[in-house]
Amino acid sequence: MNMRRLFLALLSFLVTQMPGQGVRAEKNGQQMRVAAHSPHGGYRLCKPMDGAGFRIEGSGCNEGVLLGYSPGGCLEKALLHPAFRLLLDAYDRAGSSQPAFRVLPATAKACVEPLLTDSWNQPEPYNVCAPMIGGRHCQVGCVALAMAQVMRYWRWPERGHGSHTYTDSTGCGQTLTADFAHEYRWHLMRDVYEGAVDSSDVGLLEAGRLMRDCGVAVEMRYGLEASGARSVRQAIALNTWFGYDAGMQLYYRDFFSRAEWEGMLMEELSGGCPVLFAAQSPSLSHALVCDGYDQDGLFHMNFGLGGDADGYYYLPHLTPKQPLWYDPDSPEGGMNLLQSMIVGVRPAEAGTVGRHSLGMASIDPVVASASRLGRVSVATRHLANVGWNSADSASVRLVLLHGDDVVADLTGYPHAFELEELYDTAYTDTLSFAVAGPVANGVYRVCPAVREVWGGWTLARTSMGTPSHLLLRVGKDSLTLLPDSSVQARLTLRSWEFPDSVQRGQCPPFSLSVRNESEAEYCGRLSVMLREKDNPSRCHRVQYQGLWLSPGEEVTCTFRRTRFPMAEGDYDLCLAYDTNLFDDSLVWLSPNPVCEVRVCPAAPTQMHGVEEGPACRGAVYGLDGCPKPAGQHGIGVERKNGKYRKTYTR
Repeated sequence: MNMRRLFLALLSFLVTQMPGQGVRAEKNGQQMRVAAHSPHGGYRLCKPMDGAGFRIEGSGCNEGVLLGYSPGGCLEKALLHPAFRLLLDAYDRAGSSQPAFRVLPATAKACVEPLLTDSWNQPEPYNVCAPMIGGRHCQVGCVALAMAQVMRYWRWPERGHGSHTYTDSTGCGQTLTADFAHEYRWHLMRDVYEGAVDSSDVGLLEAGRLMRDCGVAVEMRYGLEASGARSVRQAIALNTWFGYDAGMQLYYRDFFSRAEWEGMLMEELSGGCPVLFAAQSPSLSHALVCDGYDQDGLFHMNFGLGGDADGYYYLPHLTPKQPLWYDPDSPEGGMNLLQSMIVGVRPAEAGTVGRHSLGMASIDPVVASASRLGRVSVATRHLANVGWNSADSASVRLVLLHGDDVVADLTGYPHAFELEELYDTAYTDTLSFAVAGPVANGVYRVCPAVREVWGGWTLARTSMGTPSHLLLRVGKDSLTLLPDSSVQARLTLRSWEFPDSVQRGQCPPFSLSVRNESEAEYCGRLSVMLREKDNPSRCHRVQYQGLWLSPGEEVTCTFRRTRFPMAEGDYDLCLAYDTNLFDDSLVWLSPNPVCEVRVCPAAPTQMHGVEEGPACRGAVYGLDGCPKPAGQHGIGVERKNGKYRKTYTR
């Protein structure tokens, strides 16, 4: 398929501030001028009359909102980077489609100035120690770079320990080894390196060796255009070879409320700990570092792009995770499909023990009622270890809770839980249990949990809007399992604008307004599909978009760059949203097709490079949306056996 027709997917960092509140007229007292307006009126780019820096100001319905700023960045250089352009695209669409609002943290915290001081990058001269292909050094890789930046911040370890060897069969094709048992001379590493490689520059070689060590430690897939790795390996490597704390943990945005997510970030940064951050779109994945925030609630991001785009930005508003029905032929998916962060990244402290992170699709009743002395049963669907450290079968249990307290250990699981991101392990089990012992009559919660070594429990989580527990009513003579509808999100379609006919290969604008009718937050994805009239079992997904909706919130999604590659014919427009991250479960927004749509033949000028049917499977796409040869795996986004690998970052 000719993927050059795809624009760079947008990075969905939506606005979180009320217009006119907390907005500074001038940042650093500089007089600003408008350098450019956005294509759709969502923002304008401003530069100082003299000197460096830039500012992103909202326009349209977000007039007066400060979207982001960089005190010392170069706007022209920042615009060269796909990640920054995706960010601007998201601001443009958000600013022109829905008003902004601000989420205040639960507790007031002081602002945190940027913790990192470096402006490191991936190409020359930073890749001086990276593997070579055809006489050229590969890119450092943003996973390794972000990890190296945080290690340099801590100036730890003094010496690493152990070594690691792996074969980069899908990247540079070489067997790579790193011996970490050497001194890291942090005092020689500088904040900035410029110009060509100088083999006599000891400070450059020290920084380059650090980045190479990090790359091997995360099993980087090296390439000349970009290098990629799974972000879960950052935590594994930091703890295994570099002496970082076992209490760090990898978390995914989908499993947390907005207040929880922002609160965790602020807690880490207030304690002086930079946060390893990652976000993904269908065509671009990026690892970066969140290292501060200001009094307006903007978070400082070090993009690892030589300082060009470093600045203060609002947190993403839309959900991050990629579902299994991921469609790479989606130009507007944005970096709202997956977002993760690793918290607790600090040198090891005495007495610290590991913690776990479990996620699942749902928990459902199987045998919902029994006598008081009888047994009921539940099914936990796609329960997975979504952290970085393994959990054995003895530690993962089904527990009974009253409030936040575990009052009974009901039963266990028959297997260990390896890392889902590395081994694709998610389990569906049916567990039967009785409620024995001194459990008083009342209503309890039943939930999977992992028993930590210090004796506490960590509960399994589901996507926001899907219950992570069942209610159990314990009566004098009976046990009854019930779903908890109070935490079940329910979305409705409020309005839509969609053309009656579309031309194959073109991008007609359309919009959808969706409302969260429940009292629970929702995190998930909106799916836009065309179903064949002659064969209703065949649906073509043409668009999907991350959604994060508070109770009662309504959002309008406007699409301007979605192409329709399917064959000409008659279709029904169908809309649905998903309920979890692990399978293709969908809930229809409307019980009936929204409207009929005819796909017309493409104009002759549009026919070139358009193929029949859905996007090809097993393809790897680069940052420009073009297919990459099989030997360059890791440069783009991978689909394998129908599943999108969720944690590749580049």
